[in-house]
Amino acid sequence: MARKYGDDSGGIMHTKPLDEIVKKLDIPQAVMENAILAIGKRVEALAAELCPVDIGNLRDSIQVSQWAFSKGNTAQTYVVADSEYAAYVELGTGIHGPKHQRITPRVKKFLAWQDKSGKWIFARSVQGMKPRPFLAPAVFETKEHLGAIAGDVVKKWLKSLKEQK
Repeated sequence: MARKYGDDSGGIMHTKPLDEIVKKLDIPQAVMENAILAIGKRVEALAAELCPVDIGNLRDSIQVSQWAFSKGNTAQTYVVADSEYAAYVELGTGIHGPKHQRITPRVKKFLAWQDKSGKWIFARSVQGMKPRPFLAPAVFETKEHLGAIAGDVVKKWLKSLKEQK
């Protein structure tokens, strides 16, 4: 059974306590952008560290997208792994994946692939690959440090205000 990380929030980090601090301190939108981007970069770095590496394509595909603002002071950023096989690594395949079914050929009688040494492998079905999550653990690890990361950005902003006076 795959380990489940955190809660059922789908990786969304709720920042209600931070939102209240932002309102009280009247923190500019640009500072919040920097805080949210710093949080996204932390997730990106942890995911790259936790990611299984063969030749590095999956790790290299992990990136923070541009942040965007919706209504009010709600800031968003996205960390994505856009490798074509990222979801298979994160969630698993076959009996270990979301469908919980063996992998079977759709058209031919056998599945066929080459292993790393170049040897051909033939099979009527395979169990699939166990999940090796890297994004979910990175999100939930970062959630524990959300206040500290955002706090560091706000402290730098406050320090720059003092220096301007």
